[in-house]
Amino acid sequence: MFAMQSVSVKRTLVVVTAALTMASGMSARATIDVSQSPLFLPSPVDPNILFVLDDSGSMYWESIPDSAVLFMFPRPNGVYGNASEYTNQVASVNYASGNANEAVSALAFRSSSYNPLYYNPAITYRPWANADGSLWADSNPLAARYHPARGGPGILNLTANITQNALWVYTNNAGSAWGAWADRSYYPATYARFLGGAAWNAANYQRVEIKVANAPFTGDGRENRTDVGCVAGSCSYTAEIQNFANWFTYYRSRHLAAAAGVGRAFASQSEKMRVGFGAINKSGTSVDGVANTEVVMSGVRQFSGADRTSFFNTLYGSSWEPWGTPLRWALDNAGQYFSRSDNRGPWGKIPGTNDASSHLACRQSYTILMTDGYWNGDAAETAGAQADTDSTGGPTILGPSGSFTFDAVTPFRDGRGNTLADVAMYYWKRDLRDTLDNLVPTSTINPAFWQHMATFGIGFGVAGTVSPTTAFDALANSPAININWPNPTGGAAQVDDLLHAAINSRGGFFSAREPDVFASELSSVLQEIVARSLASNGVSASATRRDTSFLVYVPEFDSADWTGDVKAYNLNSDGSLASVAWSVSAKFNSGSPVDHSSRDIYVALPSGSSYALSPFTVSGLGGATSAEAHLGIVASDITAYGTGITVSEVIDYVRGSHANEGTNGGPLRNRLRAFGDIIGSKPEVIRANSFGYETLPAVEGGGSDDSVSGTYAHFLKQKRAKDPVLFVGSNDGMLHAFDATESGGDLLFSVMPNGSLGLVKELPKKTYAHHFGVDGSPAQFDVRLGGSWKTILLTPMGAGGRSVFALDVTDAGSSFSTSDFLWEFKNANLGYTLGDPKAAYYRGSQWYVTVPNGAGASDHQARLFFLDPSDGSIEHNVVLGSSGTASDPNGLMSAVPVDSDFDGRADTVYAADLHGNVWKVVISAAGVPAVAFGGPFYVAKDASGNRQPITGSLSAAVHHLSGQMVFFGTGKYFEVGDNTVSSTPPMETFYGVWDNGASVGGRSQLTQQSITGETMTTDGLARTMSNVAVDWNNEKGWYVDLAVGSTEIGERFVGQPKVQLGRVFFTTYTPKGDACQPGGENRLYALAALTGAANFGFDDATCTDCGGVVIGSDGGAIDVPDFVVTPPGSGACRPGIDTGCELQYVDEDGNPCTAGDPGCSAVTPGAAQGCRLDIGVVLSNGTRSIGGLSCGVQSWRQLQ
Repeated sequence: MFAMQSVSVKRTLVVVTAALTMASGMSARATIDVSQSPLFLPSPVDPNILFVLDDSGSMYWESIPDSAVLFMFPRPNGVYGNASEYTNQVASVNYASGNANEAVSALAFRSSSYNPLYYNPAITYRPWANADGSLWADSNPLAARYHPARGGPGILNLTANITQNALWVYTNNAGSAWGAWADRSYYPATYARFLGGAAWNAANYQRVEIKVANAPFTGDGRENRTDVGCVAGSCSYTAEIQNFANWFTYYRSRHLAAAAGVGRAFASQSEKMRVGFGAINKSGTSVDGVANTEVVMSGVRQFSGADRTSFFNTLYGSSWEPWGTPLRWALDNAGQYFSRSDNRGPWGKIPGTNDASSHLACRQSYTILMTDGYWNGDAAETAGAQADTDSTGGPTILGPSGSFTFDAVTPFRDGRGNTLADVAMYYWKRDLRDTLDNLVPTSTINPAFWQHMATFGIGFGVAGTVSPTTAFDALANSPAININWPNPTGGAAQVDDLLHAAINSRGGFFSAREPDVFASELSSVLQEIVARSLASNGVSASATRRDTSFLVYVPEFDSADWTGDVKAYNLNSDGSLASVAWSVSAKFNSGSPVDHSSRDIYVALPSGSSYALSPFTVSGLGGATSAEAHLGIVASDITAYGTGITVSEVIDYVRGSHANEGTNGGPLRNRLRAFGDIIGSKPEVIRANSFGYETLPAVEGGGSDDSVSGTYAHFLKQKRAKDPVLFVGSNDGMLHAFDATESGGDLLFSVMPNGSLGLVKELPKKTYAHHFGVDGSPAQFDVRLGGSWKTILLTPMGAGGRSVFALDVTDAGSSFSTSDFLWEFKNANLGYTLGDPKAAYYRGSQWYVTVPNGAGASDHQARLFFLDPSDGSIEHNVVLGSSGTASDPNGLMSAVPVDSDFDGRADTVYAADLHGNVWKVVISAAGVPAVAFGGPFYVAKDASGNRQPITGSLSAAVHHLSGQMVFFGTGKYFEVGDNTVSSTPPMETFYGVWDNGASVGGRSQLTQQSITGETMTTDGLARTMSNVAVDWNNEKGWYVDLAVGSTEIGERFVGQPKVQLGRVFFTTYTPKGDACQPGGENRLYALAALTGAANFGFDDATCTDCGGVVIGSDGGAIDVPDFVVTPPGSGACRPGIDTGCELQYVDEDGNPCTAGDPGCSAVTPGAAQGCRLDIGVVLSNGTRSIGGLSCGVQSWRQLQ
């Protein structure tokens, strides 16, 4: 049923062509879609954003700041669809006036240096943006519209002198104004160049008319221009007059410039938000079924399709009357809108409809309040919002893990009421939906877990007296920085009140005078809001443990900025985490012992037919041009980074530099730490692990005499003398090595596989969306290469990519060089390497690294690669079956070598795939793999005949009669959607199947154990199990469906079984399936390896039929944790002090002995229990006891 086929590999390709038809119940699926964001975090819940535009009359004005000069050009009526009009108070055009104030007024108001709203030749003025990001048509310089969306009000020829009637106004430097109605002639396309010196001096300006005769146009910042016709700071007449025309039509007034900036900012956003539109003077109308709704013009809608287009139509095409600036009244109405509880309101699943779906309790709501001036007019209508709410403590609001009580201290308290800040505070500290659970994600500046409104204040052309940076720093500072808020009775103090509103509601604030800065800052605000909706500040941890030091290493990540850390903890006597021995990020941020510039980071670059390490620097990548090519940086990436960012600065960012991050005035993404998030990668500590090769013949490197050089025992002796090194992968695309000693934590070096090189360019972008990097877990193996023993480290990229790489880490703690990089394996038929590669010594005196091909291989089949551990070349390529198709792809997810005859050489590999097949690959005496049975050893199917995917690992142990017991479970948790639990989830199963030389036909040949119920024990909520005997004369093992009775809840196996003490330990994971509650429930099972019956509590169980216990209720899936045994004598019993506590002496097996005899040591028994050991597992919060064991049963050393 299988044939040999020669290919371009060193040995063989084995293809199994056994007919494997799919069971009718297994549904086909499209191409594998590996999630690039942690599935256990909540799915992004699109935030509500109500954008409220200032539609006051001052938005018509064509100058900043406020003055008696309102316009730069006489205007026709109705430019903004308005019925009422301002007087045409236009800046004088009498440039040569003998009146010094008139002459300077004519020039200064037409210079962007004095009036930032006026034409700036350093800026490329682009037309308004459509909903899809495309642009409106360029303005016609011969017939420039006064308003882009309205041709009716008229046009102006910008290229010829024109005579118009207006009230021509000029001012003095103190603000007094004079004017006269007259007909005056002027050339429209004119601007004034500021030459420096005093701003109010006509001699310091030069008038420039944009005419053919004056071309080309140079200077004035034109080197920043990107429009056609401008080269190296020199612009043609055509380019310059077109740029001026676009400014005139699209940016001339506050309203036009604001619409341009708002449109450009929103057009660049994704659909992952729900946006509504409002205006501060909008009178009451019916909105989504609620009559007399003020301010809100359209309720929030998904920002896509027709609703996205409608937002832009409203922004650009609405009519605006010249009213006042009632910001307090407007923000109060926004808060009332977010207080709605009906289905059509902002909390409904589909706002505007009566969809009765449950309202999501974790949705965030924001109001962006944009204004060009100082508030006036009506106060808040709601009495509570008029009070001095930010100076009044309380209320207390209950949350999922505690409560919050507002404390009226700085920087919130101001001692006065009826301010804009009070309105913002009122709608922040009130629970707007008290019937919903309080599950809103929090952040470092916003602790509100209840439904509330956060306010972002945006000032256009106005500035206050309080520094926004100082104000927001006060939120995070302890003790708080004192902010003295001025009384907002007018002027700049009211801008401070807008900032105060943002502080009170933990929102954001900016004020911009230039239209391009306004657009950029608003875009950043929107990105921050969306980013907040993704951030849960969740921390996940896995742990490994050093035997001798009792340190627990806990990797962490923060989803707010996708950074990570590794912390080493000491343990308390009860097993809980004690003090932090060291933190990697803390050491790195202090520059100890390296900073980003001196880090040893290596990257794998192509070298002939393989890869070799080179320093991850510009020069190491071959110079700037070569570095951009290696990283895949193209023009769109450069645009995304921001102005002035070079490839060298991108590399510095990836290396850990914070210099160009936003908090330091740069355009790159902010990070709290220099290391990427650590999610799927479990730390591996290089230490004196033995792989049992002492039993090999001396000619093959074996031997137990550690004094004989070249023996494996001698190699182990050398390993024991070395300091431990911790390796862990992170999603900054690197594998990191750290000093793992008690005083360690120092970064030693980092290695970036070639598979990560094209991913890291995304890290600096403010628009960065999470992608896994080196997300697989490194694993150490001892191998004999070139006649010498080595410790190699195999690291798959996991969900981050399609490669596996190998390092020689024999001396990693003392030295590491580019020659210690052994190889990186890529192949068209290697998918995402979600399974673990393993190295072992095989029959035929062959060393192999086995690599299951994972998910997403190009030919959709399951494969097992056998690689040469010295160079990663393919020795054998075994194709397992042909059931994979493009619509239902297969892939090999795990492979475990087994030495079934105990001669020190693996002779069997058990492997499992996505289609539920368990394969047995046997190794011939010549070291050649072949598939046993001509097909699968076992096919996992549920009771209805549906195939069950196997994505976790397998384990094997000796059967008491003959052959092997093979342990594996079913379930899947790596694709998009796997975190969603349907109403009828598939049934998953854990199996123990006996391989006695024949394949097993199905579950009908197995004994069924059942989960019979749940009970609360001293160890937590536990599962009770059946105990059915296995008839080994007629049956081939056992299975247990992962459900209480027949109730399926989405529980699945995705980890790795571990066989110890005659028990098989494994974990299961049950996603909560709730968009607002991250993670799921982890259970640890302990079943009798030969029967599958409950065997959890060792010999002092509080529940004799308990087989599983909950060990975590949030976060991601936990693999089987490392076991911890508390050695004798480490308990709290004190000999000679505690009653009944006396020193006893036992040998290595726990049996009584005489003090002074070899191997005899003192132990401290419990007061009434004799000699006992505590058995536990290491979790992120310390060790968890899972039972006790008598010293006479088995020693703690043997358990470890």
